[in-house]
Amino acid sequence: YSIPQWLLQSQIYSVVVIDMTGHYRFVNDCFRNRFSFLNHDFVGMPIQDTIHPDDWDACYETSMRCFQQPQTPQYVRIRKPGNEAGHYYWTDWEFSPLFNPAGEPAGILCIGHDITERKKTENKVAMQKEKLKEIAWQQSHQLRSPVVNILGCLQLIRNEKGLISEEEKNRLFEDIKQELSYLDSIIHQIVAGSRAAE
Repeated sequence: YSIPQWLLQSQIYSVVVIDMTGHYRFVNDCFRNRFSFLNHDFVGMPIQDTIHPDDWDACYETSMRCFQQPQTPQYVRIRKPGNEAGHYYWTDWEFSPLFNPAGEPAGILCIGHDITERKKTENKVAMQKEKLKEIAWQQSHQLRSPVVNILGCLQLIRNEKGLISEEEKNRLFEDIKQELSYLDSIIHQIVAGSRAAE
């Protein structure tokens, strides 16, 4: 295969050639070193053994698409098994078709790189956004209710001077105390939530 030497020796990009039966025909050192816990020699190994089962269909569809549009590399994101249970690597790939001298499909050139750390950052940012939405909801809904109740009680006390009994006034003060206690607990929840979002 006519692959530039700099790409074959890349320490950033994995270079893989897959044959038409879905088996590895070539892997560069970058790929071999990164996934050495899966196999020491990938040649002849089916690619399904190195792809998360949920990504098999996307991989197959991308392979078909690269022969339908041979002039344009086809992008796909594939999870690769990690070396710990439940862990996997996120990888981005471009697939391009390979043809034999007779012009018949001979395989697929796959160039990819590990984006696991970027994906972790994206997930963390997404979680922070969700947390901030939750905090905004608490501020606009849960905080508003006790504030409205407190203002209502104070309005009654102020406007109804002499018209409400001491007992009613004391009950209103108790209501205010309860609402302030609830307000304090909501503020503590919001502060704890904002720290968790950091």
